[in-house]
Amino acid sequence: MPVELMENVLGENGIAIWRKANGIDTTPVEPYTERKSLSTEETFDQDTIDIDYLKSLIVAMTEKLAFQLRSEDKLTACVTIKIRYSNFDTHTTQSRIPILPTIRHSSIAQKNYSTNFTNAACSFV
Repeated sequence: MPVELMENVLGENGIAIWRKANGIDTTPVEPYTERKSLSTEETFDQDTIDIDYLKSLIVAMTEKLAFQLRSEDKLTACVTIKIRYSNFDTHTTQSRIPILPTIRHSSIAQKNYSTNFTNAACSFV
C-alpha cells in the first residue's frame, strides 16, 4: 500500500503506521524490561466440581507465587484467577489486595499480606 494512501486516510498517523509496517523505526531498542506479572497454572484431564480440591490447589498455587514474590522483594495489589473449561469457556475475575505502607518491614504485616493474597485467590471458588 502506498504511503500516500495511508497519509490521505489516516493523516500523520498513517505515515507512522506505514513506516513501522515496512520495518522503518528509529525507536531505540530496550533490551531489558522488568517482568510485570507472575503466574502459575494447572491443567486437568477433565473438569472437576470438587471445591475442596480446587481450594487446596489454589492455596498451594498462591503460596508458590507468594514465595516467589517475597524472594524477588516484590508486592502485588491484584490477584487474577482464570478458569477455562474443557469446551474453552473461560471466566476471569480479579481481586485487589490492600497493601500497607509498612508491609516490607513488619513480619506480622507480611503474614497478613500473604493471608490476604491467599484469601483473595480462594474467594473465586
